[in-house]
Order: sequence, then structure tokens, then C-alpha cells
Amino acid sequence: MQRLPALTSFNSSETEQIDEGGNPPSLLQPPLFNEKVSFPQLETLIICDIGSTTLWNQQVIANSFYKLRVIEILECHKLKCLFTSFMSNAFSSLVEIEVSECSLLETLVLSGGAEFSKLYSLTLQRLPALISFSSSEIEQIDEGGNPPSLLQAPLFNEKVSFPQLETSRICDIGSTTLWNHQVVANSFYKLRVIKVQECHKLKCLFTTSMSKAFSSLTKIEVSECSLLKTLVLSQGVEFFELYSLTMHRLPALTSFSSSETEQIDEGGNPPSLLQAPLFNEKVSFPQLETLIICDIGSTTLWNQQVIANSFCKLSVIEVQQCHKLKCLFTSFMSNAFSSLAEIEVSECSLLETLVLSGGAEFSELYSLTLQRLPALISFSSSETEQIDEGGNPPSLLQAPLFNEKVSFPNWRH
Repeated sequence: MQRLPALTSFNSSETEQIDEGGNPPSLLQPPLFNEKVSFPQLETLIICDIGSTTLWNQQVIANSFYKLRVIEILECHKLKCLFTSFMSNAFSSLVEIEVSECSLLETLVLSGGAEFSKLYSLTLQRLPALISFSSSEIEQIDEGGNPPSLLQAPLFNEKVSFPQLETSRICDIGSTTLWNHQVVANSFYKLRVIKVQECHKLKCLFTTSMSKAFSSLTKIEVSECSLLKTLVLSQGVEFFELYSLTMHRLPALTSFSSSETEQIDEGGNPPSLLQAPLFNEKVSFPQLETLIICDIGSTTLWNQQVIANSFCKLSVIEVQQCHKLKCLFTSFMSNAFSSLAEIEVSECSLLETLVLSGGAEFSELYSLTLQRLPALISFSSSETEQIDEGGNPPSLLQAPLFNEKVSFPNWRH
């Protein structure tokens, strides 16, 4: 059902004149599906831009919708919730949920609790009022576009479980937190791919309660979250299976893993994390192969305390528009040098050298791209210095780009 702005009920005994607001008076509040209609074999349901304020009520016929596997809800701007508790039959068979561009949607499940036992794909995008996936109430949207009592609630709480979820995409929602410390046991522990985009109220992505999810994650992509300071609010974590990590347009991000988040200062950076490296000894990536970083707040990517065997399989690294970086690698990253096959660095205005080291051999590197790096003087150097008025670091001004400190035995282009 698509582009049906006057549709308020799937089955009704009457139709009436549309009022000035575009809604038929007597049908204004009824649900789209009621006890008069049954769908015992329905597997796929797609709804886009209809006039209903509610999809289901408390009188749906038993065994109706219990084979529902895929549901897509798009541009339904009158909906405040998607499911209610009596829809438990549908929860057990759903494998895919996509909800997007529903401007008033506050919660997906108005219920005391629900388990989506077969759900493997969840997409939530362009839902500015969405605060909590499952809630016992919905309230009037305040002036800022958020329901008051749900404003600080996490998106996922102890009321909902996803034991089979593998892929989740979250884009432009109203939540300030995705998870709390009361996630249901065995929920999210099969999560493999997560993409988070344009969530401008988030300050962190994961908390310690999500440690089980870390063990199965293979791909993380986070982009355009203006207040995000850290991805993991935890004392330590290992991403055992992660092979691809993308962080794009995160101006407040200074540390991947941290034990705290703080108020952002006038310059857009949290004070105590300002000088911290992006990756530290609190986080490990033994299987990471691809790392893409663009426009983040960090001044340093690695420090001297990266965990042994972390980044040892890194094959591709792309660093773009990181205008606070002065160097890319340090000498202790020798493990990464041995496996790197492609390096691309571009538009980093303060970058003076790629390797701050006494020497390095990139034994597998076959592709190297360096572009729009006005301060870059030497690929490998033992120091970085203040850039002079001409935009060049004084002691490196006459140094060659490639010297005896670095080797590329397999470089092709």
C-alpha cells in the first residue's frame, strides 16, 4: 500500500467525506488492521505514506500475521508506534524490519517486552522522534522534537531481545544512547554489521554491556555524528572478527575506546581526551584488514601502548581530511607495516611525515597515494616540528620525501 494519504482502515463498513485536514471524521482514530480482516499466510507487508495513525489494535484475529517475515514502513508521518504487545505472534517470525521517514514515530514496540527471535536485519532511518525501540508509553512531542520521559532512554533496553540479529543500520534518529547496561543476555551476540549515520545526539556507540556483540562484529561504519566522542565507553575490549572499520566525518571523535565522555569545549573537543590517541591499549583488532578514517578530531592515531598482534593483518588504510594529524604511524606499528598493501593519505593540512620512526620496511605495499598534503616533507622522519610561516616544518624543509629509513620492495604504483 503506497501513496494512499486518505487510507485509515483496511476494512471498514463505511466511508465518509474527507475533512479539511485530509482525514475522514469517523475513521480518524481506528487502526489500519482490525478484527474484521485476517491474513494467516501474509509474509511481506510494505506500507508507504498512508493516513493511518495506528496500524494494529487489540482485536487482531488469532493467527493473523503470524507468518509475517518482512515489514517495511516508509513515510508514515502520523504513526507514533509500530507494534503493540498483542502482536507477539508477528515478532516470532519477522526476519527483516525497515522503518524510515516517519517523523512522529517515538517507539517501535509499545509493550512491556518482546523477543524478535528470528530477526536478522534491522534498518531505522530518518526517524527524528525515535528515542526507544520498546517502551511502555508514548507522550506528546516537546518543542525540541523529543518525547519528555523518553528523552534520556537508550534505543535498546532490557525489554527487547534480538538473538539472531546480524545487520543493523541506524540513521538520523532522536536517541542520545543506543544501549544501556541492561541489555538482555544473548541479545545482539550474532551482530556482524552495524552502520550508524547522522545521529547527531550520540556521544558514544557501545558500552561495556555490549561485550558479547564485539566478538561477532565484522564491519563497523560510523559517519556524520557530530557529537560522537568515543565509540566504546569501556575499560577494554577486543574485536575478534572485525575486518573493516570506517569512521567518517566525526569532528568530536578523539578516542575509539575511553572510560569517560566529557563536555565538548569551544573548539569542539572534549578536554581530557584532546591529546589522547585514537587507538590505545584498551582496544584490540587482531583481524582488521581495512581502515578508513575521514575528518575526525584526533591529533594522533596510535600511541606507544597498542596491544600486541593488534592491526597485524591491516592491509588497506585510507586517511582523509584529518587536519589535526602531524604523523600517521610511529615505530611501534611495525606489525602493521608488514601486511599493508595499500596506503592513501589525502587532504591532511598539517601532516609532516607518515612514519615517525628510525626506519620501516613496507614489505607488502604495492600502492601508495599521497595527495593534497602541503606540509608533508618526508615519508619517514625522527621528528615533527612547528610549521613555519611558509607552511613547512623548518628542519625537514630540505629533506627528501623518501630516504634510507624506509623501504618498499614491492611498490608498483
